[in-house]
Amino acid sequence: GGNFVKDDVWHALIVAISNAPDLQGYSVRSLYRAFRTSSEQVSLVRVTVWCLGEYGEMLVNNVGMLEVEEPMTVSAQIFLSFFVY
Repeated sequence: GGNFVKDDVWHALIVAISNAPDLQGYSVRSLYRAFRTSSEQVSLVRVTVWCLGEYGEMLVNNVGMLEVEEPMTVSAQIFLSFFVY
């Protein structure tokens, strides 16, 4: 499962996402969807939280939508709830 992913693997994914501007919006939306269904995987949580911090505006505003994506609605209030305990 995701709890056994080595640190260098999830770190490499973060580097790959940060180096692919055309896929950053898609990445943050995909990670957000995955996180909502499976938030107990530590590596998924780490990458998702990093992407939300870096690209959260792309999630809230549906920036960088690919043609194959369905638009999603995530309010700023829901987005901010990820960072408040």
